[in-house]
Amino acid sequence: MDSGSSHPASLRQLSLTLVIGLVTATTFIVAACFVAFSLFPMARQIAQDHFDHARIRVESDLNAAFEPPVALLEMSQLWLAGEAPDLASPVAFNRLFQPVLEKSPQITSVVAGTSTGQGWLLLQQTDGTWRNRMTDVPRWGHRHLLIDRRADGSLSREWREQDYDPRRRPWFQPRRGWRHDGAHGLDRTLRVLHDG
Repeated sequence: MDSGSSHPASLRQLSLTLVIGLVTATTFIVAACFVAFSLFPMARQIAQDHFDHARIRVESDLNAAFEPPVALLEMSQLWLAGEAPDLASPVAFNRLFQPVLEKSPQITSVVAGTSTGQGWLLLQQTDGTWRNRMTDVPRWGHRHLLIDRRADGSLSREWREQDYDPRRRPWFQPRRGWRHDGAHGLDRTLRVLHDG
């Protein structure tokens, strides 16, 4: 009789162990499904939201920094009234664009060019010198006129050989959304600004 009474206890113990194991396995499977189908997507969504927020903040900061100078550059192009500046003297070009550079520390140069190969550069250098590079590919080829105006007002002019054609520069290439009516002597005005 003893052996008969231990057998049901062992069967009960086995049943209890199986039920506990089944409940544990079911709990584990439900928890894994919850993590896989709820927490991971939620974490992914939270990460995406943080990324989007950071992107919008950076984009907004960049727009605040660059939209005013870009608008000034576009207005300056209109001030030329359809006439390309004189290549022998940078006075007209500098009169329009130097104030933009002086008021916008994030911009160090303005570059413009025509579809016929003329080009103008105004570069604000760290030592207070203003450099102009005047380009006329059809007339001067690879020779470019460099004019430096130092802080003390003195000027230096020199011709330098450079393999440079404004029409081949990335800033000259048409950009998506560029509005150009063809009425102005300058076909493109720099929108991506130099670091120096």
